[in-house]
Amino acid sequence: MNVRFKCIFMWMLIFGFHVSAAPVGSQFTYQGSLTDNGSPANGEYDFQFELLNDSNANNPIQVLLFENIEVSRGLFAVELDYGAGPFSGDDYFIRVSVRPGDSLDTYTVLLPSQRINATPYAIQTEFLDDMGASSGQVLKFDGTDWAPANEASSLWSDRTNGIAYNNGNVLIGGSNNNQVSTDTSLFIESSAGDSPLRARVNGTTKFQIHSNGGANIGGGPLAPDNGLYVTGDTAVNADLDVSGLTNLDQTFVSAANGVNPLIVSINGQFALQVVANKGVSVGAANANVIPPPSGGLYVNGETELNQKTTITDDLEISGDAKHSNAANAYGFAKAGVSFSCGNAGSLVHDYFNNINDSPITVSNGNNFGACVINIPFSYQGLFFVTNAEYNQGAVPILANCNQGIVGGGTEVVSCRVRDMAADSNIVTASKVTLMMF
Repeated sequence: MNVRFKCIFMWMLIFGFHVSAAPVGSQFTYQGSLTDNGSPANGEYDFQFELLNDSNANNPIQVLLFENIEVSRGLFAVELDYGAGPFSGDDYFIRVSVRPGDSLDTYTVLLPSQRINATPYAIQTEFLDDMGASSGQVLKFDGTDWAPANEASSLWSDRTNGIAYNNGNVLIGGSNNNQVSTDTSLFIESSAGDSPLRARVNGTTKFQIHSNGGANIGGGPLAPDNGLYVTGDTAVNADLDVSGLTNLDQTFVSAANGVNPLIVSINGQFALQVVANKGVSVGAANANVIPPPSGGLYVNGETELNQKTTITDDLEISGDAKHSNAANAYGFAKAGVSFSCGNAGSLVHDYFNNINDSPITVSNGNNFGACVINIPFSYQGLFFVTNAEYNQGAVPILANCNQGIVGGGTEVVSCRVRDMAADSNIVTASKVTLMMF
């Protein structure tokens, strides 16, 4: 018989089980592949398994015989049991011999002998009582032999309603003080400078919490300290309370009918309100108490316009209105002064200066009924008009004002007042008004 043999050991044993488990016995499964005359064997064969302490030993320690073992497509399997005694830690080998099942011929030895590796020695776990094993210990290989030892601690440990990773800062379902937390289902702690949480999609970061307490959604640069950076569109379907700096490229706010969609406050005071009537209130006034006009604007404070402003409806101003265009630009009144004029007793009653807020002064003139108004800016290109009242009230007075010294930081307007009835100069006009546009 020309046979060839290929073996496969199937050790039906479990490493590291507790010694208190039910005995598994000393048997183990041996599987092999057999060819007969170059083809996978089929039919019944007799097998002989000799346990040797040397691959070339002539005197086997034990011999196990199996007759009429069914071989199908070259495959077979048997259960070998040499008992626990031989496996003391030394090397052992199995020598297999075979013959046809219906034959009384001499067995054909299949070489080489098969070395028994460390796995079968796990059968010693049934016999650990005389080795000093304690309850809860497992069998471990110490580099030389198998011996009972304590089971290694798990990388995870139970916490109150949670689990923690022992070698790192991961806690799920509990809290860092091992107590039940009603507001924390996942607790992650990191060292200074590390990002405690990051989520990627297809290799790109989509969500990250940084060491500065800020969070990024959708990627982008570092989020502000304890703030939020969002790279994409953001839809907010409920109230949004922002107490820090927020940079928004484009913001769309929608509200139900009757709801004020936007309220901005500073230090607890209103600063900007968009109300349900589509009006806007600017300043500290409560829009619910003083609502802006429907679709209009209410400003509770001074208003400064730096560019051309077109108003298509009524404009009501209850306070000062300041135009900050250059002095040679047309627009609101640039300046105005009410004064007494004459070569004696000239003085300013009131003034306003929307150019630079510097005072407008008046001085006595050198001639009868003359005075000089000192304008603290260049009024070139502006229009100005005058109006005069005589101190007797009923006498019509004419105030004739002309451009005086120009150039430099201060320019002047020279005025002279006359009695229109007598066609003569008067000493002093009690009130002259000069307006510049």
